[in-house]
Amino acid sequence: MATWADRQRAPAKGQADYAPDASGIKLRVFAGGRRVWYIRGRVKRANGEGEPRFIVIGEAPGMTREQADAEAAKARDMLRRGVDPVAEREAALHTADAARKTFGEVAEEWTASRRGEWRAATVSVRKFMFAGPRLAPIRDVPIGRINSADLKRLAANVTRNSMQSTLGPVRSVFRFAVAQGYIPRSPFNVEIKTAEGDAAPLVEFQEGRAPDFSELVAVMDAIDAAEKLWPLSPWWNIWRVCILTGQRPSAVIGLRRNELKLTGDAPVWTLPAERSKIKRESKIPLSKDCAAILADIPNRGALVWPGRGGNKPLSYPQMEPQVITMALAERGFSKGWTAGRARDSVASWLEFQSDATERAMALLLGHKPPMDNVRRKHYSKVGAEHQARVLIERWAAAVRDARAGKRAKVVNLHLK
Repeated sequence: MATWADRQRAPAKGQADYAPDASGIKLRVFAGGRRVWYIRGRVKRANGEGEPRFIVIGEAPGMTREQADAEAAKARDMLRRGVDPVAEREAALHTADAARKTFGEVAEEWTASRRGEWRAATVSVRKFMFAGPRLAPIRDVPIGRINSADLKRLAANVTRNSMQSTLGPVRSVFRFAVAQGYIPRSPFNVEIKTAEGDAAPLVEFQEGRAPDFSELVAVMDAIDAAEKLWPLSPWWNIWRVCILTGQRPSAVIGLRRNELKLTGDAPVWTLPAERSKIKRESKIPLSKDCAAILADIPNRGALVWPGRGGNKPLSYPQMEPQVITMALAERGFSKGWTAGRARDSVASWLEFQSDATERAMALLLGHKPPMDNVRRKHYSKVGAEHQARVLIERWAAAVRDARAGKRAKVVNLHLK
């Protein structure tokens, strides 16, 4: 049986309005046959004024007259309370639609919104990270359905050294989603811990077994690959020098050209007392591999790697370490990358060298040398410099052989 709404004729063009009674609700019929219930009203304001609004209640025949009256009463009540029913409905639809967006889609929106603030390389790194295996558990899940338990499970598979580079952007995506109105509040309540201070060498040592250089090789392979994508970044060579010297990253970053002597058979780095943690001048032997890297760096002033203005050292970056960390994760290494791990690697390797004297190790690692009596002081210093050079060349050869796929010799732990 045809209802009153069905019996109203559609105009030849445009639209026509029909009122079933004097209650204020009307039916608008379009030439194409579409029929909608609507009312007119004003949003109540403090000064009594308000913009007149055309408020669609619903469509016929899906909504009956009785249902339309009930929805119209709700709309009028909202108007009296100063709430715009149209804006309220649009917000609800927006929230429902946004809640269906996956985390990966919102992450892409967030990354795109930061293009004006980030370098192109940083945008590329973010995209690479969001597409990587670490975020696979939540990437295709609607963002409105992700809860704190999901994020805690995700964080459980991220090591402490990788937390900031992995979970920091995830937290930012949820903040962006809240700001856009996609979700009412962020479910992210995971503590992002700072990197551990404990030793985390890139080489795994076990007594009676050949050392495992696979993670160190993965780091150097990642550095080579990153350099092809971003050849202007100085950090690839900085980290190569850190790996080949074992020196503190801060000392390497602030390296000055007048501290280097790269010619001859005994290249050396003279670290001045004012830049040394132990406040003593140190003559650090450089391997030929390291000297070759430093010799190829273009001269841009007093600093080997000048920062802004050319007279200050570089500030530690955000993007480049994440590139290496993500590349390591792709290879199954979860500890992440920090330059301090290079120093830990050299220190651990030295412990396995039976001829590494305490004074030679102190020289290579920038520690205070052991106390000697006056008679032995000169001879022990000369001997330490010679032995440190032997050791650093051996370390460079070990790194080179590992990258070439040569099997390292089995070593025995030398206890001092």
